[in-house]
Amino acid sequence: TINGSRHYRTPYGNLPSVTTILSATGGNKAALERWAKKNPGGREAAAARGTRVHSLMEEYLLGINKNPVIEEEEISQFWSGLPENLDKLGRVIWAENPVGNAFPWCTGEDTISRVWHPGVKEGQTWGWSGAPDIVAEYKNKIVLGDLKTSNGPYYAKWPGSDCPKNEYGMRRAGFMKYQKCMMQLGAYAMGLEHTVNVVPEIFMIFVATRERSQVF
Repeated sequence: TINGSRHYRTPYGNLPSVTTILSATGGNKAALERWAKKNPGGREAAAARGTRVHSLMEEYLLGINKNPVIEEEEISQFWSGLPENLDKLGRVIWAENPVGNAFPWCTGEDTISRVWHPGVKEGQTWGWSGAPDIVAEYKNKIVLGDLKTSNGPYYAKWPGSDCPKNEYGMRRAGFMKYQKCMMQLGAYAMGLEHTVNVVPEIFMIFVATRERSQVF
């Protein structure tokens, strides 16, 4: 942790994580802080929930636990519907970590696997690092996937004039989260190519909410 922000050790020095960069440049920190004040403990609960669902996803994709017994009702709600979308994927190359001990140089002493990129400004290291969720095949193409747990659905388009007023805020928030995730995947894609010479051909966002599961 440097100046309160997560960094990862790489051959180019300690580089900030993609999520750290997006959080610092996203322009919505004030809104997040307001939400955190109104929902004490909400941020920590959301992080724990996300970690649990990601763990279920990893075990499911690796075939370790295809029928998990989930005692927590909230986790069960978020997990419901995800398997049928994850089943769209074929051969799994990376599920939180590379499969079959591939790319050992990506995995640190903390057992977290990362990719990195030195940046694109010549003569300067303005790079980033990050931990992809999923790399797999879909219809013989390489997919880079990201799993999100969210209190609200994601939307691939900005709400238009036909959007009901009572849904505008929700759809705007959903689009902004979608856009942020696409930027995250773009950075991971460059990192994957640079670090392990894997070039994603398709991006997929898997969204788990209490009400439904989405895939973009």
